[in-house]
Amino acid sequence: MVLGALCILKAGRILNAAPLPCFTGRTAQACLLTRIALRIYGELGLLVPDRVDPPTQYRCYHPRQLKRARLIRLLREMEMPLAEIKRVLEAGSMKTALEIVQLRRAHCKLNGQKQSRGQPEESPHT
Repeated sequence: MVLGALCILKAGRILNAAPLPCFTGRTAQACLLTRIALRIYGELGLLVPDRVDPPTQYRCYHPRQLKRARLIRLLREMEMPLAEIKRVLEAGSMKTALEIVQLRRAHCKLNGQKQSRGQPEESPHT
């Protein structure tokens, strides 16, 4: 989904293109999250708005934050606790976070197969 850009046109050529910031509703829609989830993620420091309008308290997100928001949604869909998501995001690069997602998916898939065969889930502490 393209969220738009501010462009200056001159003789049919784009001179400057800057992504437009998105308010909470549009960001939530683009990332398949709720506005409440975005507010909670902001309060926890997982996805802090790019800026907050002082008079209205409207939260604006920069389009570059969409990838992070989608990653948070993906990790929550895999039932990862918010505290663990925060550690993943603080680990550094998006590449590291995506590697963790792949490992978590493999783990969930393995546990799902064991449960469907009636085998008990292994404890990570054994």
